[in-house]
Order: sequence, then C-alpha cells, then structure tokens
Amino acid sequence: MIGLGTAALGRPQYINVRTESCDNSNLAEFRKQSFIVLEEAYNLGIRYFDTAPGYGLAEELLLEWLQTKDDKTIEVATKWGYTYTANFDVNATVHEVKEHSLAKLKEQWAFSKQLLHYLKVYQIHSATLETGVLENTEVLEYLGYLKKEFNLKIGLTTTGTNQVEVIKKALNVLVYDEPIFDVFQVTYNFLDQSLQEVLDKLISKKINCYKRSLSKRKGF
Repeated sequence: MIGLGTAALGRPQYINVRTESCDNSNLAEFRKQSFIVLEEAYNLGIRYFDTAPGYGLAEELLLEWLQTKDDKTIEVATKWGYTYTANFDVNATVHEVKEHSLAKLKEQWAFSKQLLHYLKVYQIHSATLETGVLENTEVLEYLGYLKKEFNLKIGLTTTGTNQVEVIKKALNVLVYDEPIFDVFQVTYNFLDQSLQEVLDKLISKKINCYKRSLSKRKGF
C-alpha cells in the first residue's frame, strides 16, 4: 500500500532540507496548497493517509478535506504522543514535545476521534524504551479499550538505532491476554538492514509493517 504522509502539509518546517525558502505568513494560502496536495494524491489513487497532532495543522486539514469525500476505501492512520509547539516559527527553540502519558493520550484522542469515519490505525508516535510507554499499564489498557470499542488497529512508529529492540519488546506486550499491537510503522534505512532481523517474525504473525524508506533524514 502506498500512502501519503501529511507532516509537511501541516508543519512545513518538519523537514529542514529544502531547495527554496518556505513562507508561512499567509495561512490561508498555506491551507489552500495543502488541500491541493491532498486532492492530487487522491486523484492519483492514494487512499491511505498518515497524520498526527505533532504535524501542526495536519489532522485539522485532513479532517476538513475528508468532509468533501464519501469514499469508504479511504483509510487514515494517526498517532499520539507529540505536541507541536513552534507555531510555524522556524526560529523557535523547541518545535515539538514528546509525552507518552495517559493524560496526553486522552487529550489528543479527544480531537483525533473526529477522524473515526475513516480512522483505521491509531499509533504511539515514536515509541522508545526511554519513555516507558511499553510498560505503562494505564496507557496500554486505554489503547486496548480504543481497539475494541472502535475496531481500530493499534500500532507504534519507530526510528533510531534501537528500533528493532523496541519492536521485539512491543511484540510481547499483552492487553486482556492478547497482543495489543497490529501495526508497526518503521524507518527503513537502505544502509542499515537490521530490521530484517524481525521482518520475518512480523510477517509470520500477519502484522502490518509500513516502511518510511530513507537513506538520510534531518529533522529538528
């Protein structure tokens, strides 16, 4: 499945490698251009859209655009755990804040649930061992509740040198005596083949594994 990530549509300084400057002074024009990209992707056959609260206005823009559609083949994935704080200021000291608490999960779900008509996948944004999210019983049980209540696939996204370790740990997490994670969105580096170590296991368990294929990525 080929999908469209919406980070650069809702938060244009998300990737800091550009061939030209990005003027965000006209919010109306910025929104217009984002809608054009979404519509063009749709016309090209894209039906999977990935978003997150940490992507600035992305969830809001995607929700508004989806209200112009009536297509049951559209699938949306969103995440929780990052809050965008830069407010479109490229010189901001802090651009995003990670928090994997139950309070943050509930706060961000309150908006994300508006996507439910198309929402299929709900993920932990950039799960790591350091935040303890894979051991947070309250968070995991709430995700289990969302999974059953709204028929969602629960997943996580990973990046960095220890993402294989994170995936291995996540595969053993049970909620209500069942594996909680159905989807893994990983960062695949062509120069690092370590993910192959767990790929066969994911396939054998019929778990979806979405790849963001990058040889080098720069961010804030």
